[in-house]
Amino acid sequence: MATPEQYDCIAIGSGEAGKLVPLVLSSQYGKKCAIIERKWIGGSCPNIACLPTKHIMHAAELAHECRMAHKHGLDVKEAKSLKADLALVKKRKDEMLETVNGFQDLLVQGKVEIIRGEGRFVGPKVVQVSNGRLLTAEHIIICTGSRAMVDASIPGLVDADPNDSH
Repeated sequence: MATPEQYDCIAIGSGEAGKLVPLVLSSQYGKKCAIIERKWIGGSCPNIACLPTKHIMHAAELAHECRMAHKHGLDVKEAKSLKADLALVKKRKDEMLETVNGFQDLLVQGKVEIIRGEGRFVGPKVVQVSNGRLLTAEHIIICTGSRAMVDASIPGLVDADPNDSH
């Protein structure tokens, strides 16, 4: 096995701890840090799950509140016929995501190396990236996230084909 590249800290995945710990160690303490990420910096929550979903739901809640304004004594004649411009809602959500994903710029400014690919352990404290690089560090953080699961033991749940972010 080739000699692994030495780091102070490696994060496999860039979920919450996977991005913050290397950023603080690198930018504030001068440690050599890397993040191995196969897909989204920050994980699925800020990119395709939690934040985008909440953004779209907020637009729907606002539309509902406007339609119900008359029940609160507000004279809003056009509110009952309010329609959402879904293309504009999507555009605003995409713009919001661009600011959220500015975290990648902070990592670069903080001198955290972002390595694209998948990481797997091939020895004690040795990680091989799918691009062939070997890395080692005293501290390795595993932030590979989770997957939605549909519990088949709940009657009817699988047949309902529930939505998730994947």
